[in-house]
Amino acid sequence: MIRLLAVLLALGIAGFAGYTISTQINQGRGPSAAPAAPPQLPWIAAAPGKVEPKSGEIRIGTSLPGRISEVLVKVNDKVEIGELLIRIDDQETRARLAAAEAEAAVRKQERDSQPTPAGREDVRRADDAVFSSERSLTGARFDLD
Repeated sequence: MIRLLAVLLALGIAGFAGYTISTQINQGRGPSAAPAAPPQLPWIAAAPGKVEPKSGEIRIGTSLPGRISEVLVKVNDKVEIGELLIRIDDQETRARLAAAEAEAAVRKQERDSQPTPAGREDVRRADDAVFSSERSLTGARFDLD
């Protein structure tokens, strides 16, 4: 692939140089005043191929730490955007999530045990609604991942 790109680049440079010299000759500025040549038509170079890194290795990352529990594709398989490639063992992440949920529940219980100042009931209900919405969103993202 790199050789093909190098050849196409060399052809492009040679074509540009030829076009420049031809233009200078036609305008009488070149090495010799040759008879006018027919105008050059622009050309386009195209070739089929695929783009790969020079090393042949493609690095894949994830936002979740963990061990790979399952590889769902084989070498040279064609994949599409969004296709699941691996499964990550997420027991540790789930345990941290459960611990955070337990801590949030304890703090909510402590907050609810304190008397609410007059006129602040709406604020507390709004805070609870925001928390529930954020928790639902986080759960949906976790399920999607």
